[in-house]
Amino acid sequence: MHARERSPADSPVPLARTGALRALVEFRSGLGLSPVGRTLFTDERSVLPLVTAGMLWADTARAAGEPGLALRVARSARLEDVPLTRHIAAAPTLGVALQMLSSGGDRYCAGQAYTLRRVRHDLIVERRFTEQVDLGRRQANDFALCMLIETVRRSVGRSWRPDALRIEGPRPEHHEQLAALSTGPVHFGADADAISIPLDILNTPLAGISCSPEPAPVPQQDFLYSVRSAVRALLTLDRLSLEGLAETAGTSVRTLQRRLGACGTSFAELVDEARYAAARQLLADADTRVTDVAIALGYSDSANFTRAFRRWAGVPPTTFLRAGVK
Repeated sequence: MHARERSPADSPVPLARTGALRALVEFRSGLGLSPVGRTLFTDERSVLPLVTAGMLWADTARAAGEPGLALRVARSARLEDVPLTRHIAAAPTLGVALQMLSSGGDRYCAGQAYTLRRVRHDLIVERRFTEQVDLGRRQANDFALCMLIETVRRSVGRSWRPDALRIEGPRPEHHEQLAALSTGPVHFGADADAISIPLDILNTPLAGISCSPEPAPVPQQDFLYSVRSAVRALLTLDRLSLEGLAETAGTSVRTLQRRLGACGTSFAELVDEARYAAARQLLADADTRVTDVAIALGYSDSANFTRAFRRWAGVPPTTFLRAGVK
């Protein structure tokens, strides 16, 4: 793996819509792995840090013993379930879809960018991915690569393969599986993934993708908004810690604390805010037990949770449940 620079301390945490990981979460369930953030992956409005997404890819690949796991997960994924590919599904032709990909690739994943360039009789589609993601990077790239190839296949047929392929970074363990995606040369050690698409197929209609509603893009981010979003996601995934948050932000703990202080808040305040929001959501279900909510939010016992909730809402959680407050 190439050496990667850490992001500037004031950069937003790169976030993505959770729909891009729906197929991975379902695959994890099939392996019998511990469930991850059920509510996070069923709500289309949810986002999570890209660093955390990479960790989920790496953790699943390790558990399955498959370095090329993302290629198998991609075969079970529907384009309609991935926010970005659903966004471009309304395009009349493959060429227009690729233009939309280039202009809006960061709308649903803030850490990626697609570029198009013409080389003789081909269109080169290149995808660059944020430098912050290291763990699980190849799996995340593999999945995005397969979704791009599948988009072209929906236009020209299931047997289509690019006639040239570039793969970021050194040759991985599953290089033969990656080479099988192309009919021509595969170049490893590139600075970004890229595929070659013949210009003469760009006017082919993009068919076979159901026109489901356009997904909501990741909101415009500033540093504090993105950190708040990261805290909520990490809490839901039971991965929340000051060190873990600093890692998702691509910075040191000290720098993160300094940046939060400059924004008029702290890690403890953000955790408090996220727990209250999560508690309200969980307590909206009348069948929920206070003890279960306390455990889900990381409290050692329900008494500690009750004290915290009374401080937030002015009433104990049992009163909140009986009142049916939304």
